[in-house]
Amino acid sequence: MLDQLTILVITRNEAPNIERTLQSVRWAGRILVIDSFSTDETVQIAEQLEQVVVIQREFVSFADQCNFGLSQVDTEWVLSIDADYCFPIGAEQAIARAMASGVDACMAGFEYWVHGKRVYGSILPGRVVLYRKEKATYEQDGHGHRVRIYGETGNLPFRIAHDDRKPLARWLSSQIVYA
Repeated sequence: MLDQLTILVITRNEAPNIERTLQSVRWAGRILVIDSFSTDETVQIAEQLEQVVVIQREFVSFADQCNFGLSQVDTEWVLSIDADYCFPIGAEQAIARAMASGVDACMAGFEYWVHGKRVYGSILPGRVVLYRKEKATYEQDGHGHRVRIYGETGNLPFRIAHDDRKPLARWLSSQIVYA
């Protein structure tokens, strides 16, 4: 079942995160990285795993980059992840069961971490991360993006660790731009 899955990651200057993230999904047969011309070591780190394919493309918007990524996927299923996600041990079995269950997509919840330390309080919602390619399209949503699913959505039985290890000053400057 997992041979029908491509992992899709959008990147730009994710060197502090990408190796940890890719190692957590090294069980995948194909990992597609759409890189927005990183100026750090993101691409070199990603290419260390043999199942990673990197395509560099100018960034227009998150939705545009994700829809381009979907156009490059040749499997039935997509696991769309951020470059700072870490999947728990055994996630691949739960993903395979979800793919075989008859749903068209699955949401995952998150544990939030900051530089390797868990944050125990968060109001941020889960999001759809696993879906059938033909049942999904991305739309711009403010500064970010949202995947629209045309079909039945279920839930994955695990939480993804969201752990950005880039400098806090970078995060703060991004929040100012978003505001």
